[in-house]
Amino acid sequence: MKRFLRVLPMLLAGFAGGAAGSFIFQPSPLFAAQGKGALPANTQPIEIFSPVGRRITYMGPGEIGQGTFLLYNNDQSIRIQMGSYPGTRERSQPLIGLHDEKERLRLLIRLAGREDSPALILKDSYGRDRLVLGLQGPAEEPYIRVMDKNGMVKDLLQPKQ
Repeated sequence: MKRFLRVLPMLLAGFAGGAAGSFIFQPSPLFAAQGKGALPANTQPIEIFSPVGRRITYMGPGEIGQGTFLLYNNDQSIRIQMGSYPGTRERSQPLIGLHDEKERLRLLIRLAGREDSPALILKDSYGRDRLVLGLQGPAEEPYIRVMDKNGMVKDLLQPKQ
């Protein structure tokens, strides 16, 4: 796990650099389609498979047509996801999620709210938020919230009353 966490920034930087390079240095058929309001006929998701035929990467539209990037493990379980939320309240908010071997979301890095405030969310194996760190509101005040197994929330940075 430690090795994976050391490699993750390189993977993310490599993906971002590759995407930026392809956007900057190559003409894209999407520019031509923008004025017409339609996607090119050849637009389709990209899936990458291992030499033994296992899907290891998916890049394409998500539930609302937003960009989605998924990395799979040897068992073809989702391990890393990047994209944005499809829902109405959080629509288009960006996220990076790390999943365990059973495809349960365990670590979430995201932006939230009107201010695009950053948050880091650690989840238990039941999908419940257990530790949330972030910046909140227009003043971007830091917060650290801990939730026990019963859902009781304790804000560690709130002054004691």
